[in-house]
Amino acid sequence: MLFSAGFWPVFWTIVGGGALLTVALCFVVAVVPAPRIRRHHQPPAKLYWHRPAGTTPDHTDLPHAA
Repeated sequence: MLFSAGFWPVFWTIVGGGALLTVALCFVVAVVPAPRIRRHHQPPAKLYWHRPAGTTPDHTDLPHAA
């Protein structure tokens, strides 16, 4: 016999325990609120007007973030 009789129960216990631990940690992350720390927020992007090539100066286009 290649493996002892106790190999498969131990194997599935380890795999099942890892799966249960993963589900428990995901549940905790989803339920427990994040600590109230001040997070860094990036300022809004400046908008610049771009004209497509070959258009006249009076032609307007939508602004694009730089």
